[in-house]
Amino acid sequence: MSINFINLLVGIILTFLVGITIDIFIYFDLDKDFVTFAVLISVNIILLYVYPEKFTLNNIWAYVFPAMTLALIYYYISYTIYGTNISITNSYGVLGFFIYFINISVLIPLYEEIIVRKLIFISGKKYIGMPASAIITSLIFAMTHDSMFVWAFILSIVLCVMTDSGINVYKRSIFHGSYNLTFSLILLRSANII
Repeated sequence: MSINFINLLVGIILTFLVGITIDIFIYFDLDKDFVTFAVLISVNIILLYVYPEKFTLNNIWAYVFPAMTLALIYYYISYTIYGTNISITNSYGVLGFFIYFINISVLIPLYEEIIVRKLIFISGKKYIGMPASAIITSLIFAMTHDSMFVWAFILSIVLCVMTDSGINVYKRSIFHGSYNLTFSLILLRSANII
């Protein structure tokens, strides 16, 4: 069995296993954001050890601003289609907001870039080529993002193209995290939570 096939299997299994692990902890009435925070710190440390990548972050604004623009476009189109039906509750304290923002802007993007793009996309590309691997990878990614399926698929395609262009996991994580953070801030602001 080749290392690419093993990486592909590891990526697919971890994609669903981490979600299931978080759901199990939530079942026992533990805070979702705290559990996500704890699980993803552990998983990211292990993944960065097993799949190391050179840490470079030059010219990060070239990734932040396009991601923010994409999030604004998504919000505008969603708001135009769905109006003001935003269902967010204000149950966060200061620590809760901090953990939530660390999760959506740092830990989740880093985890998803390692698992989805580095393991699933790159390994799949060696078997079925770039376009097919990008589509299948993006479908898997979108399936884990329930109500945002279409936008998660589009974001994933963009991130697969960035991966194929040689942009490292940290820069993709910054792009991904900037997108998540911008969109979340817009939603929270429009729901008068912040």
